[in-house]
Amino acid sequence: MCRPSLGPRSDVQRALRLRLETPAPLACRTTRMPIENSPFKVAVIEQVLANENNDARFERFANSVVSAIEGGAKVLPTSASWDLGRDGVGVGKATGLYVCSSLRDDIDNKTLEDIERISTTTHNISRLYFCLSNRISEHRRAQFEAQLGAETDSKFPITCLGGNHLGKH
Repeated sequence: MCRPSLGPRSDVQRALRLRLETPAPLACRTTRMPIENSPFKVAVIEQVLANENNDARFERFANSVVSAIEGGAKVLPTSASWDLGRDGVGVGKATGLYVCSSLRDDIDNKTLEDIERISTTTHNISRLYFCLSNRISEHRRAQFEAQLGAETDSKFPITCLGGNHLGKH
């Protein structure tokens, strides 16, 4: 029995059929923007963070965001008590990286308490992230970073991220 030839026309038809059968990536219909970069997702994350009340869950979230910022570096959580002022510790290529996170509204006091505590308990800091559930402006963020840098004599870089920054990563 003869088989029909699979010429160019059949290949094109097969490719078109495959393309029609393959679902398109999830996207915002109005903007064709991938959902992971959508303003809607960022707004939802900001609202969830603003209402978060579970310290351990927020600390895990903050550690995962810092891990992503650091190119997938491993950031491990610390113990629930006696954490020495740190909520995340980098390992492997991220050794020296530390994360402090807070759900508190009095972020001025909390950041100063944490920087004082971590500075006295930890000596190999190469990078420090402060992750706050509250939304903070770029101006306020720069103020925090300058104030905390002054507290540590700028021995290591400090990055402050508010809920609005965390939601974008």
